[in-house]
Order: sequence, then structure tokens, then C-alpha cells
Amino acid sequence: MEKIRKFFGSALKGRFVHKDPDAFEEYMKQFEDGEAMQIEIRKERKIRTSGKVWERSNQNGYLFGVVLTIIAKWMGEENLHDVLKAVEIAIGYYKLVNGEKIAFETSKMENGEFQEMCTKIRIWGNREHALNIPEPYEDMDYYNKYI
Repeated sequence: MEKIRKFFGSALKGRFVHKDPDAFEEYMKQFEDGEAMQIEIRKERKIRTSGKVWERSNQNGYLFGVVLTIIAKWMGEENLHDVLKAVEIAIGYYKLVNGEKIAFETSKMENGEFQEMCTKIRIWGNREHALNIPEPYEDMDYYNKYI
């Protein structure tokens, strides 16, 4: 399987400006002249997860390690992805596809939208089921009371 290399840059007057043009040039030397290529350009997305629940950049870890774990224990469900889908539909975070309610893919959400969804899930858990779900970035001792 070929490894896809990502290069970062920014837009300037309608052009792409590389953050590291030397690395891009070096990478391109591996290809033959005339070889077909594909380049995709999109807005850079901040990585939400790093694998450690307490890290500020780890929204996904907070969602799965704290929010959904608390709800899953209350529901008696083990599969956190199933819990997420059920909760997203319960709070109205879904799209209709051929009349069927389909949960959003959290990996494709921007940070603000992801944070909004987590807040709505916490509020729903508290209002509908009296679940005390801690806010993000509270200390780990507080989290450990609930998970």
C-alpha cells in the first residue's frame, strides 16, 4: 500500500504557498517524469484526538472516554459507537438519507461543531436522565469518579 504524504501550506492571492517547499521538492523527486498524479487541497483540520483523555487537543478522547462511557454504563451498553449513534439521533444530530435517520461522522466535524455536539449530549444526559457528565478539561480525579 502506498503511503500518502501530506504537505501543508496556506493560500496567498489565489496560490498555494508551501510551509516547507524544500521537503515537497525532495518528495517529488521519487516520481518519474510524466507519471500521473492526484493532488487534493482542502482546509487544514485540527486533529481532535491524540490518545490521552486529559489532553486539551483530545476532544474525541473526552467524548469516548468520559461522555459516552458514562452514558453507556447507564444504558448497559458496551459498544460506544452504538451509544454515540443512538445519542446523536436522540439530540437531533442526524441527517435524513432516504427517510432514514443517519448519525453524523464525528471524524468529519469541525472543532466548533464537535464541541457543540458534546455540550448538547451532556445537557441531554443531565435533563433526560439525571446523568452528571463532567465538563471537558476538569482534572482526572473528577473524571475518575464517573468512569
